[in-house]
Amino acid sequence: MSTFFSTGSLNLTSGTNDSIRVQANDSSGNPVDITGFQFFLTVKSCPSNANPDLYLIQTSHSLAISGSTSFPIVPADTISLLPGKYFYQISSQDAYGNIISWTEDNLFIQKGLWSDSNYPTSSNENDPVYFVEES
Repeated sequence: MSTFFSTGSLNLTSGTNDSIRVQANDSSGNPVDITGFQFFLTVKSCPSNANPDLYLIQTSHSLAISGSTSFPIVPADTISLLPGKYFYQISSQDAYGNIISWTEDNLFIQKGLWSDSNYPTSSNENDPVYFVEES
């Protein structure tokens, strides 16, 4: 199964707490059970770069049966990223080893006024990334 669904760009503020919510739905809009899935967030300053600037793995999903997970972003994840345009991809691996590329687009890193975890911003918390599983 190969799936791709573009959702648009994301914004993060360097050195702050944030969260990127992910919701997996099938082509009818019904939640996909993601029990046993690993999700990967890959961020690169240039898509052709061999190594990512940020790479996160999420294996624990609070609402797996409802297709919902999130990538918590802590200050250490973004503090070394220079402000500017990056490229991100969200993919997953199911319990059988199948790799699914869900979405990819632009990610913009903004320099925080304080770049300190005492002043968290949450630009994506209520704006989940939706993707559709095609059969």
